[in-house]
Amino acid sequence: MSRPKKAGLDYFPLDVIFDDEVLLIDAKFGCAGLCVLIKLWQIIYANNYYIKWGERELLVYKTRINADINFINDVINECLKWGIFNESLYNKYGILTSKGIQKRFIEATQRRTEVEFIKEYLLIKDVEKLYPRKSKNGEFMVNVNIIGINDSNNEINDDSSTQSKVKESRVEKSKVKESRVEKSKVNRKYKKLFVEDSIEFQLSKKLLDYILINNPNYKMPNLQNWAKHIDYMIRLDKRTPEQINDIIVFSQEDSFWKSNVLSTEKLRERFDQLWIKKKNGKPKSTFEILQAEYEKEVDNEQNRNHQITGSN
Repeated sequence: MSRPKKAGLDYFPLDVIFDDEVLLIDAKFGCAGLCVLIKLWQIIYANNYYIKWGERELLVYKTRINADINFINDVINECLKWGIFNESLYNKYGILTSKGIQKRFIEATQRRTEVEFIKEYLLIKDVEKLYPRKSKNGEFMVNVNIIGINDSNNEINDDSSTQSKVKESRVEKSKVKESRVEKSKVNRKYKKLFVEDSIEFQLSKKLLDYILINNPNYKMPNLQNWAKHIDYMIRLDKRTPEQINDIIVFSQEDSFWKSNVLSTEKLRERFDQLWIKKKNGKPKSTFEILQAEYEKEVDNEQNRNHQITGSN
């Protein structure tokens, strides 16, 4: 029985002077943020040149990283923003990696007999050309296996050899239906967790409280999913928590919008319309509308009586 192939590294190089992007993490989060980033690098290199990152991994590694879940999320989001981790691969496959990580991994595995890469995860072209054909004494080579993402869990035969060439394995395309491929991509997407004292969760809870006042029989939603849309508004749409809070209050005090904004997803979708209407004036409550209609009817009745009296 052959020995299992080693995938990760026992150590990795850490620059004496950090790149500007890493300094931005330090500037925003301090030493605690920098510590989270370094521990993430440790986890990635221990795995190989990437790691899948989602709800499960966040819970598994939370103790090892020794930081609050939301703080870890904030650091990761900032790292994605500044390119410390590749945002495209993160959004598409739910993995944390970067060109720099892959470059250092390649440099650290120059003396292995075999390395394996997943084609879709690679950010470096012609990776097999970066490995030596021979060692100095001519006694080993590096077998570079580049496989497809659907074959990443398959066993690869241990075919260590002393031949002086680098070869790339050709993997037959998997005959998977498009719907299954799309489903697997969705399943790989990162799921962010929101603790109850997070601003995203609190704003979601506030909208729900308003809705339950108007309709006590409203079906209880998944507040984690609601918080996700609040996160999108803050992180992607650049809305401030204060703006979102104001629009929640506005929408639920408006006689029309309170029956049409029944989720954070709908709140996000209608945010601009609500913002414009709020800017034009405070909405009237149902009581104020009925009161205004009553007063108008009373005025009309008085005018009619006055006209009848005058004609007599």
